[in-house]
Amino acid sequence: MKSGLIAIIVAAILAVGVFFVFSGMKSQEEEEKAVQWNTTTLRLHGSNTVGEKFAPELIEGFLKGKGFSNVSVIQGDVPVERLFIAEKHATNKRMRIELHAHGSSTGFKDLKSKTTDIAMSSRPIKAEEATALSAIYPSFSSEDVEHIIAYDALAILVNPENPVNGLSLSQIAAIFSGEISNWNELGGPDQAITVLARDDNSGTWDTFKNLVIKPSGKELVASASRFESSKELTSKVVADVGAIGFVGVSHTGDAKVLRVASQEGSEGIIPDRFSIGTEDYPLSRKLYLYMPAELKEPMAKEFIEFAGSNLGQALAKNAGLISFFPTRSRPSVDSDALSKKYQSLMNFGHRLSVMLRLSEDKSMDSKTLRDIERLISFSKQNPHRKFVLAGFWDDPTMKQASKQSTDEWLNFFQQQLSSRGVDVMERVQGGYVPMEKSQSKNGNLMNRRVEVWVL
Repeated sequence: MKSGLIAIIVAAILAVGVFFVFSGMKSQEEEEKAVQWNTTTLRLHGSNTVGEKFAPELIEGFLKGKGFSNVSVIQGDVPVERLFIAEKHATNKRMRIELHAHGSSTGFKDLKSKTTDIAMSSRPIKAEEATALSAIYPSFSSEDVEHIIAYDALAILVNPENPVNGLSLSQIAAIFSGEISNWNELGGPDQAITVLARDDNSGTWDTFKNLVIKPSGKELVASASRFESSKELTSKVVADVGAIGFVGVSHTGDAKVLRVASQEGSEGIIPDRFSIGTEDYPLSRKLYLYMPAELKEPMAKEFIEFAGSNLGQALAKNAGLISFFPTRSRPSVDSDALSKKYQSLMNFGHRLSVMLRLSEDKSMDSKTLRDIERLISFSKQNPHRKFVLAGFWDDPTMKQASKQSTDEWLNFFQQQLSSRGVDVMERVQGGYVPMEKSQSKNGNLMNRRVEVWVL
């Protein structure tokens, strides 16, 4: 009898406890539902080069700058899809940013299907893509939709144990077309070459095809392994002693990066902040965001503006990229031909990642005009900096005619900059300091240049 009574009392206590537990759970659910979140969704689709490293940096920096906190990242079903969610509790605002990085061409396709707000691309938009999009968004018939967000380059990767240090563009084309299939044909070991390439949706592949494969009239070897992810391709190169591949320079990981020469007989150039920023490295390129001007979502416009701001450009370095704004460096130059004034510049100044050149008809091409605009922006952001121009020629003996030609270039660019509000404090004859030791005409022409320094 007593045991039965005890059982009834215990059951009653448990029932009351369970009631309060569930009552509490229900109360919390109702409280969560009571919060009316004002949710904004922004979608970024496209380039894996932009999307794997740089875009996440931009997204988190943008959200924090807008006052959002508690940024969480939800991994999608595939590695290149992520969802960023952030909240601003004081105003009950929530921001969702969808990041899909399947390749540059997918960004333009998704703009066409209206499933993204911004297209990320590691190449310029193609004419046929712009034509198709302009039927939906008339702004795509102008350049207003294109926003350069960083400089990048294709790095040619091999296994760290490979003794080969550099290749010419023609040799790279021969490897990726299958014409050269063993490293012993290039001075390396008797080892079969394993060719790795990005997939057809990739802007990195499209750039490689247009800069290396097409000019040689070749096609990618059928046995090449294709990758959607740059990170995965790099890992394969590190794991295979015979492998060669290409990725954006921010995805090189532990692989060995080769020098690349534009012509046979040249020493080649390694991709670094300066050679990429000046676009002298043969496989340099730019990274872009594309957004229709007709898009009414203000957050998309603000995100584009953030990517091009000082804060956004500072994040490019974190992602292993080169800021669109000129960056400063202090190079190490080993040459007995340096003038005293140039030696002084090296000791007290910083060289900017801009290289000014004139065409054969002494005109400025689109790159030079763009570089002058970059210098104008740098000058506005650094009003107390003093500018110095240093001129170089391709003549090892620096005859009087070469000095005169150098001085003409210096005078021309000083006038161009001064007319745009950039005051040049001094001009320096640098002499002959080759950027790339070459036996070819094109390689020698590269050594004709005007460097921009700041004090």
